[in-house]
Amino acid sequence: MRDDELIELDALLASPAFRNEAMSVVELQGLFCAIASGPENVEEETWLPFALGEEPQYETPEQEKRVAELMRRYYDDTVQALASSEPLRLVLANQSDEALQESYEAWAGGYLDGMELSEDEWFDYAESDEEADFLVTHLFPIDVLSGLAAEEAEDLGETWPPEGTSEDELHAEAQAQLPESAVALYRFWQAKRPPATIRREGDKIGRNDPCPCGSGKKYKQCCGLDA
Repeated sequence: MRDDELIELDALLASPAFRNEAMSVVELQGLFCAIASGPENVEEETWLPFALGEEPQYETPEQEKRVAELMRRYYDDTVQALASSEPLRLVLANQSDEALQESYEAWAGGYLDGMELSEDEWFDYAESDEEADFLVTHLFPIDVLSGLAAEEAEDLGETWPPEGTSEDELHAEAQAQLPESAVALYRFWQAKRPPATIRREGDKIGRNDPCPCGSGKKYKQCCGLDA
């Protein structure tokens, strides 16, 4: 998705039509990473109204259509970015250190929102201590940046930040780890998800056609491997 389209989408979502209820493009990338990575598929009819808020008051039908089009493209591009071999490029504000920190918090908050859209807790799907430890390790930067880790430590009566480190150091480490962790979580859940059954309702899918799962790969390099 081009930068100008992201700017357009962010401006549309900040328009009066959404009454400050729609998520920003920063929050949306976190949301999309989570719902693309979770243990089960989250359908568009669930995540789209969640992201846009209740009953947007669109100015025109064309505005509604454009928002939906850009949202779908943003989701698809996020999935393709997670599935590619390239490092994930985070969408963040970078005007100042304070704005950057707020962007990381918003991104991580969007990711946690995406986790909440799963029917069950992610840890319920961990089949071993090793898998649970993997989730803890790669969700930790998200918990730190969102503020959840500090809240949980306070609830448990634990010291935050842990002795021997500072909050600035924890945040810097979490920021550096976030792109890698987002991709690692995506690959973890993709490996655990059951193979999708593809129903043929039209023409046969060619081996060099785009895979219908939305990964951005050719069918023969993705779901077609099993076939």
